[in-house]
Amino acid sequence: MGWKTLKLQAFLAVCLAAGTPGAWATGDLSCEIDDANLAFSLFASTNREHGTIVSMTEASLALKASTLAKKMGRDFKIERDHVIQQWFLQRELRIAINIDNDNGSLLLAITGQGNRTQERYSGRYVLKLSYSDGSTRTVSGRIKECSAG
Repeated sequence: MGWKTLKLQAFLAVCLAAGTPGAWATGDLSCEIDDANLAFSLFASTNREHGTIVSMTEASLALKASTLAKKMGRDFKIERDHVIQQWFLQRELRIAINIDNDNGSLLLAITGQGNRTQERYSGRYVLKLSYSDGSTRTVSGRIKECSAG
């Protein structure tokens, strides 16, 4: 076996060792809420090894109830920076999203429990609106569907 062949084999072994775990540890997360209070959708790339969101493909939130939207606004685009806490580990799913604007702040907390295969989560959400005039409003409901793949 020549020196070049040995170097090539060593290079390929290092590439495989470095690249393979990352590919196995990535996944996606989608989550949806659709009720009388709000419409929420999220699609994100995740690191399944650590249970964290790596990047967000799309995410939005719309306040449906006019009593909620009249002081805060109706439609919100959610950026990665708005996600202040998140994990999905074993059978638990937790996501907290905070959005501030001139009218106040919005905090959406999603909690879910996974099924045995950990691909689908059912659970609840709490939405707290803190308006610039000092008043607050809290509503809650069920998540429509969250899944990880």
